[in-house]
Amino acid sequence: MSRPPPSCLCSPADCFRYTNQTRWDGQSIILMDAVRLDPPHRPEDLKAPKDKAHMLPMLRKVVEGERKKAAARVGTPPVSGRKGG
Repeated sequence: MSRPPPSCLCSPADCFRYTNQTRWDGQSIILMDAVRLDPPHRPEDLKAPKDKAHMLPMLRKVVEGERKKAAARVGTPPVSGRKGG
């Protein structure tokens, strides 16, 4: 398995592409053929069938971590952490 350069981990799709099975379904990302990440691709946008719900806590941590890394690179807070207008 090839390792991505650190700068390419800019979106949830990129972070999962190198560690898990992923594919696109329109604007949504399908992870491990079971979990769906709908736009705007925030941790709370993850959905899974009941038999795969055990995956959600780990995947939420990964998505949140990648959003924080991306925000730090551009110097803005993650969208989910913003308050007000």
